[in-house]
Amino acid sequence: MLLRGVAGSGKTTLVQWLAVSAASGATGRVPFVLPLRTLTRHGEQLPSPTRFLTAVGCPLDGAQPEGWEYRVLASGRGLVLIDGLDEVPERERERARGWLRDLTDAYPGDHWLLTPRPSAVDDEWLADGGFTELVLSAMSPSDVASFIHRWHRAASAGVPEEDELLTAYCTQLLDAVRTKPDLGRLTTNPLMCALTCALHRDRRGYLPHGRKELYESALSMLLTRRDRERDMAVPELSEEPQLQLLQRLAYWLIRNGRTELDRDRAESIITEGLPSVPAASLLGAAPAVLSHFLIRTGLLLTPSPDSLHFVHRTFQDYLGARAAVEASDFGLLAKHACDDQWSDVIRMAVVQAQPRERAEVPSLLASNPDKRAHLLAMACLEHATELDPAVRTRVQNLARRLLPPRTTEEARELSLAGPRVLELLPGPEGLSDEEAEAVTATAALVGTDAAVPLLAKYTSHPASRAGHFDAGLGVFRFVRIRR
Repeated sequence: MLLRGVAGSGKTTLVQWLAVSAASGATGRVPFVLPLRTLTRHGEQLPSPTRFLTAVGCPLDGAQPEGWEYRVLASGRGLVLIDGLDEVPERERERARGWLRDLTDAYPGDHWLLTPRPSAVDDEWLADGGFTELVLSAMSPSDVASFIHRWHRAASAGVPEEDELLTAYCTQLLDAVRTKPDLGRLTTNPLMCALTCALHRDRRGYLPHGRKELYESALSMLLTRRDRERDMAVPELSEEPQLQLLQRLAYWLIRNGRTELDRDRAESIITEGLPSVPAASLLGAAPAVLSHFLIRTGLLLTPSPDSLHFVHRTFQDYLGARAAVEASDFGLLAKHACDDQWSDVIRMAVVQAQPRERAEVPSLLASNPDKRAHLLAMACLEHATELDPAVRTRVQNLARRLLPPRTTEEARELSLAGPRVLELLPGPEGLSDEEAEAVTATAALVGTDAAVPLLAKYTSHPASRAGHFDAGLGVFRFVRIRR
């Protein structure tokens, strides 16, 4: 199975859950978890089964009997979970496909799961290898409500006064998600739901507005407020020096097409940055600064003693975009418009740029002849709260040339542009069956209440699939129905 999902939708969590379930003996299969960011960190050859444990730094490496991996896979008992295809540089993905094909051909009886972001690879990328392709759904309003209830129940401390306050926060947040469209658009995946719940409690019922303010508040909570409010006896370092060094790490990863780096490299980057950030010397030299990030902030993790990565790719992209904006690297951003590893970085750069700078990125994207750049420019409009009307109109006109969509792939590409694309979707008058189906698929994949009026127009369309929806709490899910 090839399972696509947007950032924060739960791909890695699903991989971990499957691995733990299998390891408990519930499935009779032996799990191998292979995060591609770790396997490709040094650009080395992807591992054969005998090196699976070594390659990911598993502490059990060497404890298993000789030839154990081959016997497990040869008997068809393996569950091979390969996470993060999008974290492999684009130029190396063909090599990854060859490696995966060789493995599945050699061990056809095992179960294989590969996770990328939606645009990382084309449709049918592994279809000839027998892979089924699925997409991890966005959370529905009922899913979000369940998550908020369960998060607050898990956060219960068993102290009556605190739990009573927590119950009030839960009710207040549920009302806010239902009644505030901006907040509802943010809380559509597990990562953002968890972040929103934590911030809401941390700020005693107050939530910032918009994606930029939400990430700024989350970073503030992790970098300074948590230790300060717990009265931790550690040197107090303000947010900005920490952000300056962390964004250097993030931007190095992005520019080098990686999501994991060696500890030595991280210390070298921090050493280079310390003269420009003298306040950080309060913590000591680079090793001490890096230890602070790892131990105190929770923003960096160490999958093995000699490597590290950001706790989630979203934080890496946000901080990398911050560095790009400060360096005015808008041309570099636009140059990578068709590289899926840069798409969220570019969008977050638009969020963080000043109004005068903000128009530069969509303008450069609009000048790119590739339609992927035009779709990305359209997606950037969602985050550009203030933008030159001429630039906005130019981008919208380019997007209209891509309409109506005609295939499932085109529908998925358009949906990544976000709710703004709903304003441009045509019909149903004058559309063929294929176009009507693709338009409704696009609207359904956008997955917000704003899609409902458009979808309602298609309920009586004669196309075999365009008029069939499962309606629940104002959200429609696209359903394929054969004649």
